Amino acid sequence: SVEVKRDYFKGVNQANNMLYAAALYYLADYSASAWILSKLYKNENHSNEIDLFISNFLKKEILNGKKSQYDYRLKMYLISGNAIFLRSLKRRINSTKSIAFAEDINLYFSSILAESIILKFEKDNIWIDLLKIKNEVQFWKKYIDHNINKKVPIWTFFPSQKSAILSGLLSDNTCSLQMPTSSGKTSITELIIYNE
Repeated sequence: SVEVKRDYFKGVNQANNMLYAAALYYLADYSASAWILSKLYKNENHSNEIDLFISNFLKKEILNGKKSQYDYRLKMYLISGNAIFLRSLKRRINSTKSIAFAEDINLYFSSILAESIILKFEKDNIWIDLLKIKNEVQFWKKYIDHNINKKVPIWTFFPSQKSAILSGLLSDNTCSLQMPTSSGKTSITELIIYNE
């Protein structure tokens, strides 16, 4: 449908349509599908900073290059694990949303979407999951730096990885993992080695 059905719809901004679809995949816990869809359109197709931020978030391209004020706050959170940056980001998005309500309905809708993404991310990201295991930012910093700087950055664990972690993977007990292809076994193994 990406290449065939879209031609039947007139007056639809295809780049934003794909961006919103990708964001909905992210919100529904299909982050890999969100990443793939978000890569279909270049950032030049997005006209405002909120849409660029959503695109950069879904593409996991927050850390490199010149970015927006929204990107900067998320980048600082990813690097430091300090939740003050996420709170600042939420306030900034909320401010944009409030102003856009009266002035630009498209920006308003994008702001709602960005806000939803950050509310989900705030509860489901690599920092949150690891700090539940051991509440020491400095202990996890090198591991997280390694993951957020990969070719395809890891900001959140897949549900299968979270399940393994919550099942005691990092405890002193012996365990066995049976996970499908591309479910994150290598990353989990790196986590076990790092924790040891």
